[in-house]
Amino acid sequence: MIDIHAHILPEVDDGSPTLSVSLEMADIAYRDGVTAIVATSHSEAFRSRGAHFDSELYKSALALLRSELKRIGNPVKIYSGMEIFADEATAFLLDSRRLLPINGSKYVLIEFPFNAPPSSTAEIVTDILKRSFVPVIAHPERYFFVQNDPTILNLWHSMGCILQLNRGSLDGRFGAASERLALEMISRGFAHAVASDAHSSTSRTPRLASARDFVQSEFGSAAANALFYENPKLILSNTPIPHIRPRLF
Repeated sequence: MIDIHAHILPEVDDGSPTLSVSLEMADIAYRDGVTAIVATSHSEAFRSRGAHFDSELYKSALALLRSELKRIGNPVKIYSGMEIFADEATAFLLDSRRLLPINGSKYVLIEFPFNAPPSSTAEIVTDILKRSFVPVIAHPERYFFVQNDPTILNLWHSMGCILQLNRGSLDGRFGAASERLALEMISRGFAHAVASDAHSSTSRTPRLASARDFVQSEFGSAAANALFYENPKLILSNTPIPHIRPRLF
């Protein structure tokens, strides 16, 4: 499996607080069948420090984790990326490479405020697409404005966005509304990937196997393979994801 959304870098954001925790997270992931993780640190953490995301802080944390994993023999691959709190400046900052896409690709993981006006999200998505990037919208099932009116998913899909569900939404961790919408998105063909959004080695962990098994049992092997491996692999390799027409909301 490939995890395209995890806060595994040490001392960077609200994810792993130490290198030892990062190594524990990588060990958990490896033992659970995860072979690759995108280290998607929060972009706003860097803004609050007065630094850009491609600062020495991120580079050194990424290099350190990769080096330590190699030293201890953990084969999990760590790829660069970030979770961008999207606003009107996002497209410009991506274009100038001050914000990082996933593994240097055209795919960029973005998140919105939970109560964002839908019209503003469409404007931001449009600006990102104009720069030839593909928005990967993080955990849309958790946004209150999407739960209230899921037809925004029709628009995002038609625009070419990729939609990433959180593993925790599938087991009710984020509430009944998130769980219902996540399952409905898979059923209707809206979901492109499931990721851990891991923040620690004890609570929000990088385990994915149980979620994959659940999806396989409820929606079939093809869906599970696409959400946990094939589509994430295409993202890492900067390859277009096949367009599947969903059953609209």
